[in-house]
Amino acid sequence: MSGIVNRCIRKTDFFYRIGGEEFAILSPETDRESALLLAEKIRNIVEKEFLRDKVKVTISIGVAVYNGEESHYDFYNQADMALYEAKRAGRNKSVIFDNNMRQRSE
Repeated sequence: MSGIVNRCIRKTDFFYRIGGEEFAILSPETDRESALLLAEKIRNIVEKEFLRDKVKVTISIGVAVYNGEESHYDFYNQADMALYEAKRAGRNKSVIFDNNMRQRSE
């Protein structure tokens, strides 16, 4: 998995393991559209790569874009809410955070 992600991200991006099976990618100076495109690129490659080995592996991705106004804690929570929305929506999806997710979680 790390090899796939490292092939997809830029040299200026950072790839971290949060814990368990959760990872984070920080992509400085990336807008919403580009962040979602990166997430979908990684998701599609993971699915195709493991299908070659006759093993079905998929990933769900939550995307958040830091606007400089929220705390780092809130930024992380936005990505987490988007991740769980992707899982609720059937898994194997990339979902970008929107404020409606915050209202549903309260």
